[in-house]
Amino acid sequence: MLRKSVLACLIMAIAAAAFAASPWNPKPPIDTFDQSAVEALRAKLKNYPYKIVYQTCRGANFELFIMNADGSDPKNLTNTPDRNEYYPQCSFDGKMIAYEADGPTLDKDGKQVMKDGKPAVHDQIWLMNADGTNQRMILDNAQQPAWSHDCKTIAYMREENGKMCQMMFYDVATGVSKPHPNKSITWAMNLSFTRDDKWITAVVYGTFVGTDAEGRQQTLNVSQSILAFETNGQGIVDLIHQSRDLPNDPTSGQAVMGCRPDVSHDGKRITWAIEEKYTRMWIAVADLSEANGWPKASNWSWVATAPMNQKPKWELYHPDWSPDDQFIVFAKGQMGSLMKTARFMPRAMAPTWNIAVCDPNNPGPYIEITTDGQSNKEPDFLPIAK
Repeated sequence: MLRKSVLACLIMAIAAAAFAASPWNPKPPIDTFDQSAVEALRAKLKNYPYKIVYQTCRGANFELFIMNADGSDPKNLTNTPDRNEYYPQCSFDGKMIAYEADGPTLDKDGKQVMKDGKPAVHDQIWLMNADGTNQRMILDNAQQPAWSHDCKTIAYMREENGKMCQMMFYDVATGVSKPHPNKSITWAMNLSFTRDDKWITAVVYGTFVGTDAEGRQQTLNVSQSILAFETNGQGIVDLIHQSRDLPNDPTSGQAVMGCRPDVSHDGKRITWAIEEKYTRMWIAVADLSEANGWPKASNWSWVATAPMNQKPKWELYHPDWSPDDQFIVFAKGQMGSLMKTARFMPRAMAPTWNIAVCDPNNPGPYIEITTDGQSNKEPDFLPIAK
């Protein structure tokens, strides 16, 4: 009996310590908010100088569009009815946009491969000027482009047989690619450089081997967590540790997953999407600091939310900071069937999905700046060209 009592006390002590150590700064879920707050947000966006680039489906074709921050004056940037484009990523100087596109998959004789009666395609990375001119393919069998802040490098994931097998760096000036020194980096998505370009954040799946802050080798087995990788070294930081496979979060009471990180332009915050095990979704933010050059995320909080456990079931994804870090743009839409491809994936059709904007300094209110629900996803603010 004494042994059981001691064990029970120990479990309670561990749970209490976990609760105290929780990084969350929770706020009650807000599904409705004062309309005056929405109108105030809309008024701020009306004359906001930065535009938003996003993917949208027109007919059966994905194109890249650009619009004002309040959703007005949408224009087609790519205009390619014979090719699908996705996942726009704007350079920090506002001059170029990197993006993904479908490339035809050919057999050894150069003939189009067919799959399920349709032409088979694979991932390519393209580059164009911010006005849509000079569209050109720069990388074959590649995806997840991300700009360095000096705009000289595009990090990306190299594909092999449809799998993300290696992180690479593309030199914009020379067109030459080189591998990341850590060959264990596979299945890393939504790459985002820190302000000094010394680290790259990403949501990951799998096993990663690298060094910790003391230079000791470590192996991380993670699923749907956000890691930071040293750009020119072997360092790995378990930045935002989340997973459906983990024990319940002590604050929310649920297992949670993290996805789609984006570092603010000033480097002081990070945003990402959180799912609370089919119960609720949030757009979250955290402070981003460093200790001896190693990044740390703290003071997590929720800035926008939507329920997943009622009809309709909503999902929130793809958050991106505005150039002055005053707003976060993201995608919102109804959850698809679990038997089909997830709607938040770039190439998946996503009826009802629209682009929304929130103010991270005023949690709760947000507005949908597109209303047609034509698979509007992957928004990215375009800085004013320098």
